[in-house]
Amino acid sequence: MKFILRKKLLLTDRQYLWWGLYKKSRNLKAILSRLFYPLIKFKIENRAKSNYKTKQDLQNDLLQLIGDFSRFRTNIPKKEKAVIIKNANQVLNGFYDILGSKRARIKPIDWHTDFKSGYTWPKGKFYLKYVQVDYHNSADVKVPRELSRSHHLLYLGQAYLLTDDENYTKEFMFQIENWIKENPMMYSINWGCTMDVSIRAVNWIYAMNMFMGSSIIDEQFCRRIWCSLFEHGYFIFNNLEKKYKNSNNHYFSNLSGLIYLGLLFNLTEEGKRWFDFALPEFYQEVRCQFLPSGVSFEKSINYHRLMAELSVYPYIVLRKNGINIPLDIRDRLKKVFDFVLHYIKPDGTAPVIGDQDDGRFLPFGIYRNIDHRYLVTIGAIIFKESQYKRFGPIGLIDAFFLIGEQCEKLYDSIKTDDSKIGSKAFNDAGFCVMRKDDKYMFISNSGAAAYPDQTSRWGSHAHPDLLSFELAIGDFSFLVDPGTYLYSSDPKERNRFRSTRMHNTVVVDDLDQHHFTDGNIFSCDKIAEPVDFSFTCLKNEEIFYGSHNGYARLSEPVMHSRRIVFDKRKITWTIVDILSGDGEHSFKWYFHFNSGIDFEIKKNRVKTRLRDSDNLIMKFTSVSCIRLNKSNDFVSNAYGIKEPSYTLEVFSKGRCPIELKTAIEIEEKHFKKNE
Repeated sequence: MKFILRKKLLLTDRQYLWWGLYKKSRNLKAILSRLFYPLIKFKIENRAKSNYKTKQDLQNDLLQLIGDFSRFRTNIPKKEKAVIIKNANQVLNGFYDILGSKRARIKPIDWHTDFKSGYTWPKGKFYLKYVQVDYHNSADVKVPRELSRSHHLLYLGQAYLLTDDENYTKEFMFQIENWIKENPMMYSINWGCTMDVSIRAVNWIYAMNMFMGSSIIDEQFCRRIWCSLFEHGYFIFNNLEKKYKNSNNHYFSNLSGLIYLGLLFNLTEEGKRWFDFALPEFYQEVRCQFLPSGVSFEKSINYHRLMAELSVYPYIVLRKNGINIPLDIRDRLKKVFDFVLHYIKPDGTAPVIGDQDDGRFLPFGIYRNIDHRYLVTIGAIIFKESQYKRFGPIGLIDAFFLIGEQCEKLYDSIKTDDSKIGSKAFNDAGFCVMRKDDKYMFISNSGAAAYPDQTSRWGSHAHPDLLSFELAIGDFSFLVDPGTYLYSSDPKERNRFRSTRMHNTVVVDDLDQHHFTDGNIFSCDKIAEPVDFSFTCLKNEEIFYGSHNGYARLSEPVMHSRRIVFDKRKITWTIVDILSGDGEHSFKWYFHFNSGIDFEIKKNRVKTRLRDSDNLIMKFTSVSCIRLNKSNDFVSNAYGIKEPSYTLEVFSKGRCPIELKTAIEIEEKHFKKNE
């Protein structure tokens, strides 16, 4: 087993030995932390208290670190004020919308329970002693962790800045003090993931800065949160989620948290150590975790959004605090936003490619989970990029807290670029966007074949979705990726939603492109790789071509290639799938329609049934016998939520090669084409 693991990670014997020794030293350190916990706790508290001065000093430190929020009320439209106050009042009344819970009431607040399933993790247990994920209890550990990330405290803080209502301050103080009491350092389920510790610390920093003008924030409370934040920094630094060879969003969040905490505690020996370690590592991870095209290497749009926040928000803080940043870091982050600009659909939403768990770093504004337009507004200001203004000033609330009260003036000073967003291929990521005006197609043939350590480079948040696509026209996303829905609380649904059949591509012999590992809902032991990827953009048409080897593992191997031609004059898409190889196989093409879009089948022709909008027509041609079927299904645009939908299935069985041609066109609403 160890030999197999070593081969999969492509470690040399010496590398494997040192990595094993490093892991053992970390485990030993954790055991010693438990044995000497009273001494460690006493030492950390003393170090924190000895460096705390006064409330005024803390206020000055926060102003230096992240800025002055006192003029927020003069920089926000009335409509958005009403939304902020509404959400803050829901928190006051104990209502939370967390991971698909919608309006769930949690009062009194319970930091240890998955209120969706009712399962409670015992209090007062050392963080390494918890079973974090148990597939038999239907519980989702993400629920208490998400609540403990404390995003909702930002809404209380914003409401206080708008109203000076001390009820928001009292709730903020109660929740902080209650969390600290109920979650002693290292002793609760909410210390089990360092990523969550990092995100919580930074949200506390911003929320605290929103309330510092309140007269009821006293010295005792300031000292308490100061000490707890110091504990957070100590824990993060000693529990880094670093992986061998490559890292992921968890380690990146650890570094982002240490940058904020290192700057806040910059006069302490520990704070300097945290910052001096985190800064070069942060730069290295920007270079490593974002491909040269700017795409996050995990190949998930939702996690790309999270990584954009985790990278650009500390970048802004570093600039604000006078830290010189290498030019290549700025250039790479600019490309991160270029990708966001191109993947956003005509209606302003993002495609759902790969895993989606609604993860955020600092959610100042309240948007739909698939609305990423606020990012390009922030990008427009920090990169002075006119193209990023095309969606309008969505996200100025986020920009205010990140950049400052001058954000709107800076945004307005940038010249608007009215040129249209063109098509673009992101070759190193295996992504391609075809678009003309409000016609849009996102194609995924993602993998990491260009890297020698393919297995470790494959992001755990990607899906076996090679040669799948999304298709949108105007305000309608017709063909979509059905999403993720859940993780550990329902392994069966988890594996169903990430399976190949839940994507707009071909399934051979009812097998997934990847081979899922039994008992693990995040990894695979055989991974499909893209073999071909090309994109040609001509004056009147665009041509994508790709193939993958996901079914080369069969006893009678099959290769799938797909050619998509977008005729920009006629606005048609022609998809030609060729399944080449040996033997007889069953083939199933899946086309997943968005929730609310129905369709009818007439022989080998499909037409959507929208009354007040353009309709999509699909025609299928093959020399082989094919059969079309409509089935009930689901799509999930947010974690924990699934909506009913319809899926088109095209069946064929025979000897390779098999070819299917799919012609897609639009029937415009103002005239009828001949049936």
